[in-house]
Amino acid sequence: MGSRRRLCMRPRIPAPVAPLIVGLVAVWQIGSATAVPQSNAGEQLSTWSFSIGVAYQFFEDAKFGGQEFTGWGLETVGTPVTGAGDTAENLAAAQLNGPYGVQGLRSPLDPGAVTMAPTFELANDTFGVSVPLDYVRYDGSRIDSGLGSQTGMFVAVHRELSRRGNWTFSFTGDVQYVGLDVSEGHAGTMFAPDAFTAEQYRHVLVDVDPTAFDGTISGAINPTSLPATAPVPGTDTEFSVDSELDLDMFVLSLGLTASVGEGRLRMNMTVGPTVTIGDMSSSQTLRSSWGDIDASYPDPPFSSPLAVVNAGSSTEVRRDSDTDVFLGAFAELGLSFALTPNWDTRIDLRCDAGHREFTTNQASLRASRYSLRVCLVARF
Repeated sequence: MGSRRRLCMRPRIPAPVAPLIVGLVAVWQIGSATAVPQSNAGEQLSTWSFSIGVAYQFFEDAKFGGQEFTGWGLETVGTPVTGAGDTAENLAAAQLNGPYGVQGLRSPLDPGAVTMAPTFELANDTFGVSVPLDYVRYDGSRIDSGLGSQTGMFVAVHRELSRRGNWTFSFTGDVQYVGLDVSEGHAGTMFAPDAFTAEQYRHVLVDVDPTAFDGTISGAINPTSLPATAPVPGTDTEFSVDSELDLDMFVLSLGLTASVGEGRLRMNMTVGPTVTIGDMSSSQTLRSSWGDIDASYPDPPFSSPLAVVNAGSSTEVRRDSDTDVFLGAFAELGLSFALTPNWDTRIDLRCDAGHREFTTNQASLRASRYSLRVCLVARF
């Protein structure tokens, strides 16, 4: 038993980006057909440019919240079913209690849940037999290493506004996408719980049948329980949690760019507002399994167990999703190098200001303010 972690990035282009690329191609065609204006010195101004490239988005940490397995907190909930009384009422009260422990036990009357010895039956009384049931809670986790940077993509259009000597001023609009999957697992046992809180309680069986030794076994679980000082040997229940989150992050930006330089090399500075959209989904799968659990009896031992909680397993999947929208701003500083009169390469370090944490009720993921972008620029 132990922990396992898997991190991966989905290398896919989301559907909303495809129409944008088509639109940018249309802009390219329109720009190519437009007359190119002249500067005072007769130098042609490149009115439109288009860039496409990769973005290396850094992430700081991810958190998965704690989860309570079936029955957690119910070890003493309900009305004890003891002594004489109306059978129907006692039975109804017993079946409303629980489920208790990861075994999900409500009553020995549940089909296949408990096997009881036919010769051990009383009338409207406790058996004096206790059944150890397991209570488990996953305490949650934080991943603050291994996320690193994830590769996304971005596309942008630029409209040159004016030139002043070696300075060029332009308007910029772009959209950036990064997709990230994070998955992590933890597993433990009652004797080695790892990232879990594990407790065991002894529940007393109660007979709700008014007639003793009539061959009718009508048992219930008394919700009044006692904590076990240590897990009972032979009841080493196993349990695990597999947690996953899936983030699609879009950043839409508008900005003003000032660039300066001579020859092939230029320095670029861009600032402007942003809209960040994070669509995140999460899931946590809780599993447990146990072997036969023998009931214990405080008096001299019997030749065979008086009651046995039968072996079984349980799986529960819990899911959640949410979409966060944040307003912010960005600043970008970089260098571009002219390969030809119409083609540049460019590298930029970008800093985004504003809220950068995406959440569901189960998980959270925090993106760094910093990203590195490399692209190819075409001018018309």
